[in-house]
Amino acid sequence: MRPGAGSDEALALLAAVLGPARLDRERAAALRLVTACGLLPLAVRIAAGRLEERPGWTFAALASRLADERRLQGELRLGDLAVDAVCEAGYRRLTPWQARAFRLLATAGGQSVGPARAAAVLAVDGATAETLLETLVDAALLESAEPGLYRYHRLVRALATQHTP
Repeated sequence: MRPGAGSDEALALLAAVLGPARLDRERAAALRLVTACGLLPLAVRIAAGRLEERPGWTFAALASRLADERRLQGELRLGDLAVDAVCEAGYRRLTPWQARAFRLLATAGGQSVGPARAAAVLAVDGATAETLLETLVDAALLESAEPGLYRYHRLVRALATQHTP
């Protein structure tokens, strides 16, 4: 795995909290950790804080804990900081129709979804599905790297699946 601009910034945040020497000793594991945090600054800051409070833990140990999606949200909490709290605030602002789509699409399999698959899952036409997907992008609960392709950030998907009955 080769670091990119986002991973460089995330690694710099880890180094700022934990020191460059520790980062240099465990650089490959640190890269796995920030990747498990989705390169989100809040998630990386929480992970760094957890490691700071647990000096016997390694980057690899925490990255391994973050690999388990069932534990993901709980692992990314530190005091008053919590990734799921930010996602939850966005979720609470959704209309019931958007919230239902957010939950159902997360369980439809895969990280990405297009309008056709969303239409099938939600039992609506393609144009309605695409409009709904776009509203979820506007709410910062889905990402759209290219037209017609939408994806859950790993941390947001974990929240969506927790809300699924």
